[in-house]
Amino acid sequence: PPMAKRGLVEQIPRCDVTLKPGEVLFLPSLWWHEVSAVPDDANPNGCMSVSHQYHPFYARVQDKDASRLGPMLANPLYEAVHADLEQALVGAKKDEGLRGG
Repeated sequence: PPMAKRGLVEQIPRCDVTLKPGEVLFLPSLWWHEVSAVPDDANPNGCMSVSHQYHPFYARVQDKDASRLGPMLANPLYEAVHADLEQALVGAKKDEGLRGG
């Protein structure tokens, strides 16, 4: 963060996490985070961390200065996928109705 905001940022509660081999940590979109890769005793000469950025399936749309969370909306990038899911859901409900469920 900018130095002018450093004091405010230091007041935000933080959480330290240490992952073991094979574990994964998911961070929601736009969460601030800092990553340090630390070698373990079995391999003191190397370590690795991987970061993958993706477009979330759902997203909140709101002004930067909003005091409340905006609505959760389907990401327009996945419009075709959402349409397919909607059709599958309608079809499943129709099938359930035919079976008397």
